[in-house]
Amino acid sequence: MDITPHLVADKGDSYEDTADVKRAARLVDLVLPKDGTISIFICIDGQFMRIKNAIDTIIGPYSSRVVDLSIGLPGHGFDALSHLLPDQLNSLNSLDIEFLWNSNCGQGIRDFPSSLRKLTISADIESCPSIASPQIHWNNITDLDFARIYAKFAHILPILKCCESMKTCAITVRDCNSGPWGQYINLPCLYDFYVSLDHPAFFDSFTLPSLSQLAVETTFCDFPAAQITSMIGRSGCALQDLNHYHLESQPPPCDSDILAALFTSTSSLQTLAVHFVVPRLLMRRIGNGGLLPNLEELECVLEVETQGTFLDAVERRLQSKRDGASNSGLRSAVGICRHELYLSDNMLAFVDRASRLSTIYNCDVRLLSKDKIYIV
Repeated sequence: MDITPHLVADKGDSYEDTADVKRAARLVDLVLPKDGTISIFICIDGQFMRIKNAIDTIIGPYSSRVVDLSIGLPGHGFDALSHLLPDQLNSLNSLDIEFLWNSNCGQGIRDFPSSLRKLTISADIESCPSIASPQIHWNNITDLDFARIYAKFAHILPILKCCESMKTCAITVRDCNSGPWGQYINLPCLYDFYVSLDHPAFFDSFTLPSLSQLAVETTFCDFPAAQITSMIGRSGCALQDLNHYHLESQPPPCDSDILAALFTSTSSLQTLAVHFVVPRLLMRRIGNGGLLPNLEELECVLEVETQGTFLDAVERRLQSKRDGASNSGLRSAVGICRHELYLSDNMLAFVDRASRLSTIYNCDVRLLSKDKIYIV
């Protein structure tokens, strides 16, 4: 059963009234069955004793039955929750903590229940030292989401090194260029990895033999094609999905030779969605199946020199599938057009050609603006 008390009064850290907390606790006691598992989604603010009262009366009595807990609270109230970890919340499978403000979480996390598999924390950089305690046993965590923590690489590295059972991971890392270097991480079970970073050297530390899905968001740095290629070679993984997002308005160009090496090392790739221009020569090789022979979904940025080549490559792949020359088939192809491109005189002709390809080959071929809006 799910319960969702919302106890945010928006009256600051000094707010101490507990009347709403008492009402919520009485209601929970009335509606909850006497046995069975519970999922609690609670948001609470105010003074420490108000927060402690809410946790003690709404979570505490049912702690052994809680399997999913999502809690939003200020950092100064975290100690009120931490005393339930790890012993009382001993059935907890999923924990989602959002620090509403003031992410300095007191004494920090002592440990997690051995049952915990999925952990999500939303905070800022101040909280990382508190969750990197050497007393915490990270080895049972299979799903880790720190994408909304702006962590320094030096803070996140010790945590990742301990997550040997991790299967999915989402992190945001800043100051990657400050090291520490010479430390290596082998995560044998990780298959789905999302990382937002500001320096390409991040991937030099990783060996990921099970990796199949990789999403990379870059800011203030180029797409780390060479570093990803090296990581793939070191790991021996068969990457199937590669996504790239760039947070600045103009994605940086990619070196053709470096990009060719990456595509050569990822022949298993089925989905490629990247926020940069694929050079014409490489797009032609993709079109004739010389690169990415198993590709099913393609998305990339287009410029004046590549829009025609993009549609030529897509048509060749679709024709090859229909003629039986290829076992795999392109199902979707999306070109993201820069502003100066979709205002050009030839744009309508390209849009019409994309529409005809979709109809003829019963697939999805589109040209979109940079905001992913249909061009008509």
